[in-house]
Amino acid sequence: MSGKSSDGQRSSSVGPAPFGSVLGNAPMKSSPNKKLLTALWANALLLGVIAATLLLRNSGGNWTPAALGAQPSIAGGGGIFVMPAQLAQNQWGCYLLDIDHQTLVAYQYSPSNHQLSFVAARNYRYDVQLHDYSTDPPTRDVQKLIEMENTARHNAENAPADDQNQPK
Repeated sequence: MSGKSSDGQRSSSVGPAPFGSVLGNAPMKSSPNKKLLTALWANALLLGVIAATLLLRNSGGNWTPAALGAQPSIAGGGGIFVMPAQLAQNQWGCYLLDIDHQTLVAYQYSPSNHQLSFVAARNYRYDVQLHDYSTDPPTRDVQKLIEMENTARHNAENAPADDQNQPK
């Protein structure tokens, strides 16, 4: 049986190895456990690289919105786009934009009966031809300011050279 030495530790003659000799200065042998541990760490590292690659590839390098569960602000294709909308306080729905037919449609979601209801539609073909409807400053004033700025910039660039730059 194992006995205790004068310093209070077990002798290694019989029974399990003393705790100090396992973690002490004893040389470690290359064992199947060490190889298994190395393989597991290599697998974990490889899985981490794969996960990072997938996250960065799917979101163009910006994975924060995907991680936070953010909804896309617009979705669509083929000339029709859907955008989520808050129509009023605690009233939600979506806008449907058909660029081929130049139409904007609004729908409202009713959570009580789980229905999406048609609210409004508008053809904006002529709306986009208006230039100064309910705006300030008028477009002509902005155009004049830009022309004045461009003229001042042109004059400053083409101003005659100062007397200090000419030889005396």
